[in-house]
Amino acid sequence: MESMTQELMAQLAPIVAGLIATLISVGLVRLNAWLKAKGNLESLAVATDVVAATVSELSATVVKDIKAAAEDGKLTPQEAAEIKMSAVARVKQQLPKGVIKASTVMVGNFDAYVRGKIEQEVAAAKVGQPELIQGVSLTAPDAE
Repeated sequence: MESMTQELMAQLAPIVAGLIATLISVGLVRLNAWLKAKGNLESLAVATDVVAATVSELSATVVKDIKAAAEDGKLTPQEAAEIKMSAVARVKQQLPKGVIKASTVMVGNFDAYVRGKIEQEVAAAKVGQPELIQGVSLTAPDAE
């Protein structure tokens, strides 16, 4: 009886070891995927913060100067499109390539994401600082 138990244990040991190794592998793969997703989300948050800072900077400088020079105090659609293109370029210049790549994994088209975030920031700024950005809309067609 004892020899049968030992023989059974000897046969089951590799199976149990294989099962444990498989479970550990699956756990490590899932952990790796979770960490990558977390890193991608953090990169996207960084990109979003850079968009907000860029819009704020452009609003306080370029937009304000152009509006002051305009007779009606408003941007033309062409000026708005140029500022928007400039904002996208500035955002991409400020971000490391790894952040752009990780963000792209999350959103697909990084430029489209940035343009959308710029629109959101402009809309939010209109509500929060109407004297600074009133009459500005960057919804002119993109020149890409």
